[in-house]
Amino acid sequence: MPCPHNCFPEISLGDLPNINPYALDVPAEGAVAKRRSRAVTIDHLTPVYRPAQVPPEMLRLETLLKEYVKARESREARRQTLLEEEMSPLIRELHLDTLGAEESFDARITLLSRQMGQYKRISLPPGDARAGNRP
Repeated sequence: MPCPHNCFPEISLGDLPNINPYALDVPAEGAVAKRRSRAVTIDHLTPVYRPAQVPPEMLRLETLLKEYVKARESREARRQTLLEEEMSPLIRELHLDTLGAEESFDARITLLSRQMGQYKRISLPPGDARAGNRP
């Protein structure tokens, strides 16, 4: 049902074209715009998301992190020291050392474990998504 002549969209737009781009996953948005102001709707699909790719260095660090936690639980001090020495350069290389050197390595490992979990939950589109291009 079109708007009456005294409704706001009709008064404000008049004969101006009303182009409303919207995401296809929200079809009601386009339908409302079209009904209220005779909008021409341009729809597009949202890009497909996939988990972020984890670099091999981070996978190696994750393996070492699990080994470190096991060594800590079984109170293997020598193994913990060796793993700490192996993990420290990787942590710096990946720029994941957000706590200062004054913090204990265990505190830094706890934070690192959370950071890595967050990174693995990130979803990214596989490439550039532009209106008019096929996904």
